[in-house]
Amino acid sequence: MAGHLETLIRRVRENLQEAGKLRYKKFTTTSSGAATGASIISTSLTEVDDAWIGVECVILDGSFEGQRRFVEDFANSTGTLSFTNDVFPGQIVSSTSCELTERGFWSGEDIKHKLIEAINFLAFCSALTSKTP
Repeated sequence: MAGHLETLIRRVRENLQEAGKLRYKKFTTTSSGAATGASIISTSLTEVDDAWIGVECVILDGSFEGQRRFVEDFANSTGTLSFTNDVFPGQIVSSTSCELTERGFWSGEDIKHKLIEAINFLAFCSALTSKTP
């Protein structure tokens, strides 16, 4: 089931990106950010300066897994996302998986959990109706 959910999530994101309605990227950090938690660095972020301002950055693994902050600046020359007013609790180190997603749009993990909840609810309803005489 997990493979099907990942495929569904990928297709939804691709369709939204294609329609120009979503900024999204899953990436891995290539260097450690600031010790204060004020930056994340990845040379795989090649978009123009400021392209990621306002999107939510979610940490997907490591010490700060699940932490979310909104990007306040992006420098293409260094692949640096900056968080000035609301920094992460500590340094985001190299090889950390992250996800950038549009404000108000669920992350991949959020979508997966919502789909699992819906499937479980439908199975529960189906079980109830099959027991009705």
